[in-house]
Amino acid sequence: MASCLRCGKKAQSVDVFCAACRDLVERVADGRSAAPDIRLDAGGGLILGPDQGGTAGDGRYFRPGGVDTGGAVRFESALALAGDPDGHAGLDLENADLVGVADRMLTFHPFYVTEFDASEKPAAAGTAGPELAIRGACYTDAETAKVLYVKDHDGNESDGIYECYGHEVVARDLLEKPPSRVDMSLETVITEIQPTFGTDECDARVRELVLAGMEEAGEADAGDGRAVRTVRCKTSTVLVPMLHIEFECAGRAYTRIVVMSSDTVIYDEIAECHHASGKRGACPVRAAAVCARCGRPMCRRHIARAGDGGYRCARRCAGPGGAGRG
Repeated sequence: MASCLRCGKKAQSVDVFCAACRDLVERVADGRSAAPDIRLDAGGGLILGPDQGGTAGDGRYFRPGGVDTGGAVRFESALALAGDPDGHAGLDLENADLVGVADRMLTFHPFYVTEFDASEKPAAAGTAGPELAIRGACYTDAETAKVLYVKDHDGNESDGIYECYGHEVVARDLLEKPPSRVDMSLETVITEIQPTFGTDECDARVRELVLAGMEEAGEADAGDGRAVRTVRCKTSTVLVPMLHIEFECAGRAYTRIVVMSSDTVIYDEIAECHHASGKRGACPVRAAAVCARCGRPMCRRHIARAGDGGYRCARRCAGPGGAGRG
């Protein structure tokens, strides 16, 4: 069951607002009412303002289905969509008709791209040791602060000097696709996630990361451990479009996440077999069907065909006389 994005109360599975908030949103969109935490931007997109305490009170943009806000929502410095967000709700399950779409949201997720220029030389003139100069870029998730990727301008990728985490799909898109102005006019909900820390703090974190790497590498060390190290950083923000779909079956929810800048699925709970204790990832085989009783997706090995022709968990829900394997 979905939660209202404005007040947090329970909403219908096909909606993103509770009944009271949806009525208010529609009246604000039509100009029949006003609310301090709901307003329209210049392009007609709905914004839940940061001044109120709603669960979405962080200045995020919305285009709720069924509310005609007109125009388009504009995102500056974003990666363009490579596919249709409406084309990712399909399921490769034999009884996909038992699964519904409970929620769908297109988010523009912020990432920091930090260009850095680092140098190192002996502390004292005439001291033995070569000078070192490194120029490169660091890619950081502006919401979680996780470093995705580090690359120097000579093409060396995380060459042992730097710790590198990563989502390779997002990192590749940030590397290969130039940001631009993106206008959206979809019926699906559109959200711009706000960074949890600023560019100055990102500069400081990247500077610390680069300095730690240079120190660990030990290059241009003066022999007594003293060296002058300088790191200059410049950070910009790039928004990456990501589609979040929540499926629902027999009261259970499953998430699918698609990086829309390359039209690539990076997380798909309902496509995986949930055999062992109902946990995803325990069985490496893709799901073939969902259990009609408990709603868990299972592969052919762990699903059973019941006497009524439906599918049941082979061990949990098949029951006496539940019949053979599907």
